[in-house]
Amino acid sequence: MKPALHEVTQSELPALQDWLGQFLPDSLKMYMTVRETLQGRWRGTTFYTLGWPNILAAGEGVPDSQQSDVSQWFSLIMRLRHIAI
Repeated sequence: MKPALHEVTQSELPALQDWLGQFLPDSLKMYMTVRETLQGRWRGTTFYTLGWPNILAAGEGVPDSQQSDVSQWFSLIMRLRHIAI
């Protein structure tokens, strides 16, 4: 069976944080975003993994505009990138 894309839930964030620390120790931005989310200082970012619980890869989605003010900046960068290409 091929691994599927998995949206990480709030309760699964500690496992993702452990995986990032073990397999992607230089991914400070993602690791710290997970940490800050767990500590209640950041919200709105969705995390995805390829496979769960046997994670093969991890990534972040675009922040939820209902929960985070930074989504406008992500949207602007994506629009500018699209125009530049």
